Amino acid sequence: MKILKIVLVIVAVVAGIFTLYNATLNKEYSVSRSTTMDVDPALVQQIVSDFSTWPEWSAWFLADSTMKYELGQLMLAKVQPTVGPVKILEAAQWKYCN
Repeated sequence: MKILKIVLVIVAVVAGIFTLYNATLNKEYSVSRSTTMDVDPALVQQIVSDFSTWPEWSAWFLADSTMKYELGQLMLAKVQPTVGPVKILEAAQWKYCN
């Protein structure tokens, strides 16, 4: 019984120290990840804007090779630049030119 009391006291002391330590930590933190590429930004924009190339560069596809996706009808939209919800001014079906 005495051993059990000692173990419980030790656990309580460790839990108290852990709680005090966590209470002193910074409440705000951020996580970021970046990559530097030696490539033309216009090319990156073109590739990232084309959802048919998504499996080639998306971190989600790299993490899960069994992921399936389906592209619907391609649309071309003219939008109003804004902060917040996007307002679509015009939309038309995208037609590829060969």
